[in-house]
Amino acid sequence: MYSSHHAALSLVAGVALAPFVSTPLQPVGTVAYAVVLGVGVDLDHFLVARYRTGNWRALRACLTDPRRVFLAQDEIFDPGEVWPLERLLSHALVGTALVGGLFAAGLTGPAVVSAVVLHVHVVADLLWDVARQESYHEQVREAT
Repeated sequence: MYSSHHAALSLVAGVALAPFVSTPLQPVGTVAYAVVLGVGVDLDHFLVARYRTGNWRALRACLTDPRRVFLAQDEIFDPGEVWPLERLLSHALVGTALVGGLFAAGLTGPAVVSAVVLHVHVVADLLWDVARQESYHEQVREAT
């Protein structure tokens, strides 16, 4: 799913949560945190690609041509660099660590916001992946 989609969904989640959670941030800050987290969690894709390929090609490509990040996200990763299950697993691990850490630190409000935003993110990615399932199968057929 594209960052703009995640930003919109995270904005909705943040606005819906802001009146009901107590955070050190004002409601506007809570919403901003939700949007940044909902988009920012996708930075783990670069770690997955690095793990799979052994190099930082995708990250270097974005740093040398930032247009990709905003206008050409389909150009960031080569086919097979980041598979859906690896991406979702990475999100689950990052989310568990973040939410658990916030709860352990006594930051219940931010932990709840984080849990909801990351849940929305992962469910949206799952829906996106199911809708694009045939294209993933095609990539596997081409790679073999």
